[in-house]
Amino acid sequence: MLTIFSTPKPFKGHSNIIQTMTEETGLSFETPHRSTRSRVLNVILPMAVVIVLFLVGCMLYTHDCLDDPYITYRYARNLARGYGLVWNPGEKPVEGYTTFLWAAIHAPFIAAGISPLLVSKIISAFSGIILIIFVLSPFNLVIQTGIWRIALAIMVAICPALLFYCQSGMETFFFMTLILLGTFLWISSRLSENRLRYVVGASIILGIAALTRPEGLLVFGTTWLIDLCQTRRRGLLSGRWWHGLVQYSLPFLVIWAPYFLWRFHYYGYFFPNTYYAKYSGNRLRNLPLGFLYIGKAFTSYLVMPLAFMIGMASSTSVNADGRLREISSIRKIIFPLSILASVYIFYVLWMGGDDTSAFPSVRLIVPVLPIIWLALFTFCEATVKGTSRLRQALLATALLALSLFAWTSDGFMLLKDANPGLRSVNTVRANLELIYGKARHLGDESPGELALWVHKVTDSKALIAVPFAGRIPYYADRPAIDTLGLNDVHIAHMAPLQGGFDVKMDPEYVLSRHPILIVVNVKRCYWYQQCSFTEAGGWKLGDEHFLELLRNRSDYSLVDRVPGSICVFEYHPQP
Repeated sequence: MLTIFSTPKPFKGHSNIIQTMTEETGLSFETPHRSTRSRVLNVILPMAVVIVLFLVGCMLYTHDCLDDPYITYRYARNLARGYGLVWNPGEKPVEGYTTFLWAAIHAPFIAAGISPLLVSKIISAFSGIILIIFVLSPFNLVIQTGIWRIALAIMVAICPALLFYCQSGMETFFFMTLILLGTFLWISSRLSENRLRYVVGASIILGIAALTRPEGLLVFGTTWLIDLCQTRRRGLLSGRWWHGLVQYSLPFLVIWAPYFLWRFHYYGYFFPNTYYAKYSGNRLRNLPLGFLYIGKAFTSYLVMPLAFMIGMASSTSVNADGRLREISSIRKIIFPLSILASVYIFYVLWMGGDDTSAFPSVRLIVPVLPIIWLALFTFCEATVKGTSRLRQALLATALLALSLFAWTSDGFMLLKDANPGLRSVNTVRANLELIYGKARHLGDESPGELALWVHKVTDSKALIAVPFAGRIPYYADRPAIDTLGLNDVHIAHMAPLQGGFDVKMDPEYVLSRHPILIVVNVKRCYWYQQCSFTEAGGWKLGDEHFLELLRNRSDYSLVDRVPGSICVFEYHPQP
């Protein structure tokens, strides 16, 4: 009989492989016919339903509305062409991307002529499928009850922020999957006697996560410190408390250390250039923005798990003492997960959040959301353990319903961003056509008229200056100055002109390089004095200063016949 949702026993190290699998996962192989049927009903069927739900959500939220993925694609294309991971071939390397592994993965596909955006969507969707399978499989030792496993898988499958960034072309969802799988294995090492396999697995996956985004190092470091504090307290008298930490550290260091040494030698800085461009300077200046960002995340995605856990804890406190002892016995799961999530959220707060005009919703919180849900469902599982399946199912359903209600506003906003101008009844059909079209015609993304226009009116060696470092430089395929400094070392290391993100600019420096075209993200009505700077969409002091300098120069003129409404200036060499 299949006992897939019973508590798995610790691994004893028996040589008999069937005995090992029975004890490790709770599977019984004594009645194969009933076992096969039960496996279909209890595991495979829910798994298939949740995966279909997830893929439908991906179709609903598929889009091509973000500019930043094309920064990584530009680096990947230069790597595929043999120039290395550089912004402009022939110039000194600058690390204007934050996802080494994502660029490396896409390079061979670009070399083969395959659309990088399509590759990103497929990899992210596939990683989501793997995550759902793992959550619902017997190898999930953290949540042992089928109802709560299904609830966690559904949360991953229907969360709007996760779906939006799964189909954005960015590495966000892929990174989230690595973080959650690494966390699962790290917690599992506390639950099984065969600790080494889980420790090594967690270390390897978090090492891969650290190659995907710098925050992977933060997650590993936090888990390492938690282990240090708890291991020393338990094993200080034995003198062998550090053995487990060495086992946890070595696989990660084997993966991450060579990469770090290479990137420091190649680029010359401890942090990516994007860090200096976005975040360096007076940290307190952007701290209010961090509070606003966390507040936005709290109202949509954080308040419900926190309120539910407080409510469950309050109801438990008035029950029998035995229930309290039961909950205290799983603090080795809930407590470390809560610490990990809190450290990550504080990091986002301290960094000042994110530019929500460029990245809708709460992108930086996405990787930690499933960790919070994992702690919540583990807490719920322990609190209602011993009650009927019907009561547990009703509680899980109520939790999912409350989550959907909290996500409604953000979900509709993201759906509108993903499908501008589409009515909801046409969304699924339109996106099915979009995906089908991309699958048949690889590389058919629409880069925008401005990018195509720049490619058409300039030659291959013409230098352009742009405030959007994604689509225009990628599709125009020209040497480019990133006027906001993400891909320019000089601008990135300047002092910020004001509070906010992407506010470092040096118009004099840009003009001194005589780009053939300069794009300024302000509408042309301001140039013709038909509207105010604010009405023209301007708010950066650097843009205003840029336009003032251009008014007093005779070697640049505004181009009227250009797609869109923003200012584009053309260079005319003076005799």
